[in-house]
Amino acid sequence: STVNNLKKLDFPDAKESNVLLRSNSRSKSERRRFVSENHEVIMLIGDNLADFNKACDYIRNNKF
Repeated sequence: STVNNLKKLDFPDAKESNVLLRSNSRSKSERRRFVSENHEVIMLIGDNLADFNKACDYIRNNKF
């Protein structure tokens, strides 16, 4: 599982309650939007460049 892999790599606080996995929707954008409602996202990690396309578009089009 994802949480077990994070634990093997010694990620801090690797537990089910801290990991937001895919549910009914495959959209990562929806999960990012949900998390950003109450948190500031400072890093994205992934294994596929396509995972970041919409996130990069958002960063390019919004000033912080």
